[in-house]
Amino acid sequence: MVRETREVALRPHAALVIIDVQVDFCEGGALEVKGGNTVAANIDRFVRNAGNQVYGKVVATRDWHDEGSNNGHISDKPDFVNNWPVHCVHDTPGAAYHPRIQKLVDEGFVTREFFKGQGDHGYSGWSAVDANGGTLAKYLTDAGVGIVDVVGLAADYCVRATAEDAVKAGFDVSVWPSMTTGIDPKAVSKLIRDLVIAKK
Repeated sequence: MVRETREVALRPHAALVIIDVQVDFCEGGALEVKGGNTVAANIDRFVRNAGNQVYGKVVATRDWHDEGSNNGHISDKPDFVNNWPVHCVHDTPGAAYHPRIQKLVDEGFVTREFFKGQGDHGYSGWSAVDANGGTLAKYLTDAGVGIVDVVGLAADYCVRATAEDAVKAGFDVSVWPSMTTGIDPKAVSKLIRDLVIAKK
C-alpha cells in the first residue's frame, strides 16, 4: 500500500530515506533544483522534532560521481535527459550535503549514509552502498523495515527512482510533498499519483 498521509507515531519498522540533499542540487549549485534549500530546512526541522520518535532508521544518500564522464552520466554538452553538467563529483564541495543535512549527520540523527552513482547513472538509492559496500536495501531489510518514506531531491529523478524500486521490492512507500521538490513543478504530485497506481 502506498500512503499519501500518515499519523505521526512511533514506527520502529519504518525508515526515512533522505535522497541527495546536496549543495549541487540546491540553489546556487551546479544542477540546482528550485526549492532545494526549503526542502533541506523542512527535513531538518522534521527530523529534529519527530524523526527519532517516528522512525527506527533515518538514512541519507549522496550522489558521489567519478571524475570525467562517469560512464556517460556527465557531459560537456548535456541534454538534461540522459546526461548532465558536472555535478556531485566525489570529495568536491558540490557533493557535500546541504549544511542543514550535514548537521543532522554530524549530530547522529542519520543512522547510516549511502553513496550512489559511482561509475553509473545511479538515480535510485537502491543502488547506493555504505562505507562497507552494503546496499541500502539490505540495510533496511536486515533492520526489519517494511515502511519507507522517501524525501529529498529531485522528485522527478532520484526520489522517483528510489520510491519505485522500493515499491518493487515490496516496501510500503510514501513521499512527503513538503520535503521534496522537482525540476518539473508538477513532479511531486505526478510521483504520488504514479505510486498509488502502481500498487493497485
